[in-house]
Amino acid sequence: MAQYIEGRPKPKHRAMTWPCSEYTKSEAQEGCDRIVREETGGTPRPDGSLTVKEFWEQIHFPTLKLRVSANTQTSYASMWKNILGPAIGNTELQHVNKSSIDAILNKLAIADRAESSITIVLSLIHGIFVEAVENGYIARNPAHRVVLPRDKAQEQTRALSEDEARKVFALPVNRGSLMFRIMLMTRRPNRRSAGAHQTI
Repeated sequence: MAQYIEGRPKPKHRAMTWPCSEYTKSEAQEGCDRIVREETGGTPRPDGSLTVKEFWEQIHFPTLKLRVSANTQTSYASMWKNILGPAIGNTELQHVNKSSIDAILNKLAIADRAESSITIVLSLIHGIFVEAVENGYIARNPAHRVVLPRDKAQEQTRALSEDEARKVFALPVNRGSLMFRIMLMTRRPNRRSAGAHQTI
């Protein structure tokens, strides 16, 4: 018997032999039908050739959405549709590697996405592959050692010009203007001038 599994990127074969000396024709046919049912119906058997999309839709997300709030479900579904699905959805579980995941996160960082959003995406990816490992679809989690990209260097705050500083000093005296005056009259000590103060 050779069975083609519909929807797989590659045909999947299952072979089984029923010796005539041990099985009748009807028993062999029943065994064949049972294996076909196992392969084509219900929860897919653990197999690394399952695509990430198939694993997400058939196994992981149906369970995950029962454990989170409605808002979180919507957020995860959106991340899958817009980020993870297009990037790795059609890739077999066994062929997703660390560089594939790094590429997803790097793309988000370059697009200036918030660090909190990138963290959630990594958490979602990690959860998918933890589930795949624990259910025997793959041997190791490719997201295990993935590290978040560093934030872009923050631009240094521009110092006030002399004219701008004079305008601050011209403001009516209140708590806000007093705070500004104190900040303008002082600076943090550095290695060259520990404890020094800068005045205008």
